[in-house]
Amino acid sequence: MAHDINDAGQVVGTSLTSNEMVHHAFITGPDGEGMIELDTLGGAKSWAAGINDSGQVAGSSQTAGGKQHAFIAGPNGEGMVDLNSLVELPDGLVLVGAAATQVRSPPSPSSRNLKPMP
Repeated sequence: MAHDINDAGQVVGTSLTSNEMVHHAFITGPDGEGMIELDTLGGAKSWAAGINDSGQVAGSSQTAGGKQHAFIAGPNGEGMVDLNSLVELPDGLVLVGAAATQVRSPPSPSSRNLKPMP
């Protein structure tokens, strides 16, 4: 399922893997050509929600511990990074998803993206 497209025609979204039948984020090349599966933050699943015109991808992924965390990946989906490692949050709060990226300023968490941990 496609979730976003940038000015170059790169598309991001989520697809089922052929062998494991789990959701993994993907990115296409310009004009929607080809499909590259993105990695995870150590868990089984990932979802891509947004892409900017630089090709940076935002979304959500399971960690090795099975928790859901927000991520950002560099141009063309390379180098997935847990957004929680880039910000200081109050105890018990975790960024669980990211829907968009912005090139000119660093990401800033908003209260609607913060979810208390059980």
